[in-house]
Amino acid sequence: MGYGKTLTTIMTAMRAKGMPYQGPVWIVVPKTLVTHWEEQSSCFEEVDRPSVFVLTDKDMSARELAEAKADFIIITPQYLSARYLEWQDASQQARSGLHILGRPVARRQTSSRLWQTNCVFDIECWTSLGLHFPFAIFDEVHGAKNPNAIINRASAALDARAKLLVSGTPMKNRVFDAFGILKILPGCPFATENAFLRVLSVNPKARGPPKLRLRRLAQILDACTIARPHGALNLSDLVDHIVESELLDETVLDIAMVAHQFHRLAAISGGGRRRRPQNTGHGAALSYATRARLMATSSIFNRPSPIQERDTRLTRERFGERCTEHGYDQFTIARNPQLLREFAQSVHRKK
Repeated sequence: MGYGKTLTTIMTAMRAKGMPYQGPVWIVVPKTLVTHWEEQSSCFEEVDRPSVFVLTDKDMSARELAEAKADFIIITPQYLSARYLEWQDASQQARSGLHILGRPVARRQTSSRLWQTNCVFDIECWTSLGLHFPFAIFDEVHGAKNPNAIINRASAALDARAKLLVSGTPMKNRVFDAFGILKILPGCPFATENAFLRVLSVNPKARGPPKLRLRRLAQILDACTIARPHGALNLSDLVDHIVESELLDETVLDIAMVAHQFHRLAAISGGGRRRRPQNTGHGAALSYATRARLMATSSIFNRPSPIQERDTRLTRERFGERCTEHGYDQFTIARNPQLLREFAQSVHRKK
């Protein structure tokens, strides 16, 4: 996070100024990142700013989207998977209609009737309008790394001239995750996972877990990977602007209690019937640090007792008397460790 992947991807897929409209760019992002993509798209000047449309209506047709002429169409993986399943059912029904009627015209009529609302996979309608998909962008693509998942098959079936797969952790757990991600790309040389293993295995006929040629895998990934330059990764540290404000005592207590409750929930770990709370995990550490910082900086938790207030008042009076007696300036004695030590010893003797 924070490397500028979203902004770089938008600039790569943007339509050049003066170029005719060729079709929308599909952006498949998790629901929690839709707002982030909208904000990043609005960072450009009004002349160069791409038009963004968030698609949630499942009944919107390809013709209606083409008339809107949106540069970027944002959809969620759930929306893409649902349209893919509808497209699969429509294809199967169209093939059944062709087999029953025995005439090719029946297939065209059936497919036109069933696919008229599938704006994602209705390629025939987009082609008839003279449009195509220049790019398809998949953010957090490691969520679709399972080659047997519906979202993986739907991402691979999306017909686009080029696909941009954005991820900070493309291979999160296993080396085999690379196959599921490569399968989404158009023109993937590996039809199945077995073909992927045959190309990369040191000994394909050996039993047990295959031993891969990691150097060959690195060459394959390097051929289709756009890496950020090293200079872009060494970004300067962010400047923190600390704003101090006095909150009501009730508000401070509410924040501290919420952080404390969240810490208790996040600290619970383990399995079985009995779960022991452990102070582990990022959520527990963050909530615990928030509560500790709040208690350290808020005056409600550091309010002195009446006895402490009396001792502080007496110490200030004695400090003023000593400065007057010896002719010291208060700032001078405050900067002199030896004079401060003598003053502390005199106060201790009087007590």
